Amino acid sequence: RIKPHFTEFVGPAFEEVCQQHLRLLGRRGKLPFYPHRLGSWWDGQDEVDLLAISEDEAAIIVGECKWWSKPVGASVLSELQQKARAVLLHFQRPPQVFYALFARSGFTEELHELAAKRNDLLLFEAGQLHGA
Repeated sequence: RIKPHFTEFVGPAFEEVCQQHLRLLGRRGKLPFYPHRLGSWWDGQDEVDLLAISEDEAAIIVGECKWWSKPVGASVLSELQQKARAVLLHFQRPPQVFYALFARSGFTEELHELAAKRNDLLLFEAGQLHGA
């Protein structure tokens, strides 16, 4: 009875692990900024798994956590960028935006290539979490 619904249980737990990982990286100075606030975000329409905010540095990390059996691709980044636009409407002064993607099964080659060209995209595979 559990097996067909296992992912429904693991998904929220994976999001919590991802939040804890960002907190740890922030404390260790391994993020582009120190996040003063960290959690999820929802405005009734759009939902963001992770939102890390630094008012001091006017920067945010918008993140998505995918507990999928297949690698995460560039379409997830595109969707996250769209969601980030909704988040930005709630700031008086637009912050610098960074994107974080967390994946159980890694990322497509296309997404790795995009990350190599950008300084605003962080990729984390499940096997790396808490081992920073």
